[in-house]
Amino acid sequence: MHQIYEGQLVRLRPFHSEDEVLRIFSEENRTPNAHWGPYHETVPAVRRDFADNGMISENGRRMYCIERLDSGEAVGYEEVGPLTLPRLTAWIGTFIRPEHQRRGFGMEAKQLLISMLFENHPLQTVMADTVWTHERARRGLELCGMRCLGIRPCCHYRQGGWVSVIYFQISRSEWEAMDYRHRVRRS
Repeated sequence: MHQIYEGQLVRLRPFHSEDEVLRIFSEENRTPNAHWGPYHETVPAVRRDFADNGMISENGRRMYCIERLDSGEAVGYEEVGPLTLPRLTAWIGTFIRPEHQRRGFGMEAKQLLISMLFENHPLQTVMADTVWTHERARRGLELCGMRCLGIRPCCHYRQGGWVSVIYFQISRSEWEAMDYRHRVRRS
């Protein structure tokens, strides 16, 4: 199985060290997402997950570092929900450090992860979700070839109010028609 996928802007790879993982999580905890609200992963839990499997569990969640090709800097992560058979669907999520947003890193990292998942697992679909108000995330998912499945109204509480969540999916056959999968470098 290929572990490193590279595009034109970023490389998706396993985390190099526990310190690298903790730096990304610490920043995410310090700067709550304006759309989803605060997210807190405890330091002991992150340390345990990294010590157990380097954040890449065969039966649990997987997290890959997003690294800029021009600077080698870790700018965020891609996360995959549990990949246990007989599941034919995977869920993905992305975090990009605020100073690296709006440069295409998240979109390309999602394309790389979608390619990695379909090439290495017997999945039929990959899904993602975001809050309705997060227009950049919605557009990034669409640019990866994902299509809207539907909206769950007023189900996520953040910043003193309820917001809707929109769900996206791409099937294996839809991914096979995507041009971006031919530009991916694997190692």
